[in-house]
Amino acid sequence: MSIVQDLRTRGRHKGLTPWQLIQKIGRLEREADVRDCQLMGFATDNDELRRERNELKDSLDAAAVDYAGVLHDLDAANAEVERLRAELANRDAVTVPPMERDTTAIEDQATAPIDVTTLREAAAAGRLGPVVQVSHSGASADPGLPRTTTWGLATAADDETQQLPKIPPAA
Repeated sequence: MSIVQDLRTRGRHKGLTPWQLIQKIGRLEREADVRDCQLMGFATDNDELRRERNELKDSLDAAAVDYAGVLHDLDAANAEVERLRAELANRDAVTVPPMERDTTAIEDQATAPIDVTTLREAAAAGRLGPVVQVSHSGASADPGLPRTTTWGLATAADDETQQLPKIPPAA
């Protein structure tokens, strides 16, 4: 130590006993230890925050790459939609000039009479499936006539139901 430092130290500690100086030195050392611990805590927190920031930065970069891929897919889908719209508009825009249209087939279909006998022949031939005439079904086409019930009055000869096969009991 130099003489100047020794004089300053004695001037600052004027009136303190050696025991009081030891206590003051101990208190200052404890305060320094607390500050060292706080400094280490701050350094640890700083490292954790940096690590978290780097992880978030990496996940943001990955999200940006995913977003760019989605935008690329969206652009491709929009281009496909535009192509299909143009194709549809082109298809709808093509028309046949009026002089070249053949309208005779349409007029022949519009004026042709509807052949009812073909339906009757198809029903008679069994091509339409099971057909029940209204007059035999018990239902009346005339709303003024009372409805007759025939389902409970059938005889055994009229019964067209089939018996279910009997299942033997489980052993």
